[in-house]
Parts: sequence; structure tokens; C-alpha cells
Amino acid sequence: MDLRGADMQILEWQDRYKAVCKENDRFHKLFWLAARDALFFATWNEKSQQWDDGWHPCLNCNDFFAPAADAEGIPDENIDHHLDLLIELTKKFDHYGPLAWIALRRNEEPWKGADFYPDEYREAKKWLIERGGWNE
Repeated sequence: MDLRGADMQILEWQDRYKAVCKENDRFHKLFWLAARDALFFATWNEKSQQWDDGWHPCLNCNDFFAPAADAEGIPDENIDHHLDLLIELTKKFDHYGPLAWIALRRNEEPWKGADFYPDEYREAKKWLIERGGWNE
């Protein structure tokens, strides 16, 4: 192998390493949210709108928009952006942050009315609207 071939191989390894680090960072974000009961994994594929053999991240919103089990998928597009935002929301507003994110994405209010929930829900929704980026 000549020097150029070795350089190319090193560049390929660097690219693979960067990809693994990015994927590892994404897994860390997903499991950080799962450890706080904001997120779980399901076989419902939001993109194809069908069940499959994969595992897809969903936000739990049981009994919030309806008196029933409910969840919201996280879009594959810009997933790192959404995960960063959901982590920030969870740190600032506990589980009311992700619920506000879902409410804005669905353009829907809680079935019991926003005033039924603590101030954290309304503050999270206001913070998201002012900050932007929840619908990207």
C-alpha cells in the first residue's frame, strides 16, 4: 500500500469513527429521555403510518389529549434537533415540556383544558412559541 492508499484508509476510518460517534450521541439522547419516562420505543412507524419490525421513538402523552393511551412519534427528519429540544424542555419543565411540544405539533389542547395543568405546561408552550424550532 502506498502512502496515498494509507491516507485514504485513514480518512475512511475517520469518517466511520465520526458516524459511530454521532450515532452514539443520538442513542445517549434517546435513552436520556427514556430514563425520564418522556420517551419509549414502539413498532409504529410514523413515517410509513404502519406497524413494522423496527423500533421507533415515541413520546408518551397518555390521558393528556384524550382519556386514553396516546403517543406521538418523533420525526426522522431533524431527529437530533428534536431530541436536543425535547431534552432542554424536559430539563426546564419536566414532563410538561414534551407535552407542550406535542400540543403545538398537533395544534391541539389538552382534553381537560390548559388551565387544569400546572403553570409548567403553559410556560413550556409559551417558551416554545417564543423560541421557535418546534415544528422543523
